[in-house]
Amino acid sequence: MRTIVDFLFGLFIGMSPDEIQFKRNVKKLKNENWFKEKYDDALYYERIFQDADIRNYLTQKGIVKKLRNDKKEKEHFLSIIK
Repeated sequence: MRTIVDFLFGLFIGMSPDEIQFKRNVKKLKNENWFKEKYDDALYYERIFQDADIRNYLTQKGIVKKLRNDKKEKEHFLSIIK
């Protein structure tokens, strides 16, 4: 059922709900200096946008808050984009 809803949503909006959530989370994280540093580096930028596992990670609800407030979560994220 979710696939049908995502398909219909994508037809009207041009993006899936996951894509919208991913972009929203990346936009919020760009306000964090440590993330902006990685985002501005072409190698990390490509990984953030092309690696399916990283995209799925950044699509999670509440991940921005976790990355801002939880040092271990931030370290985990930095380890998966290396």
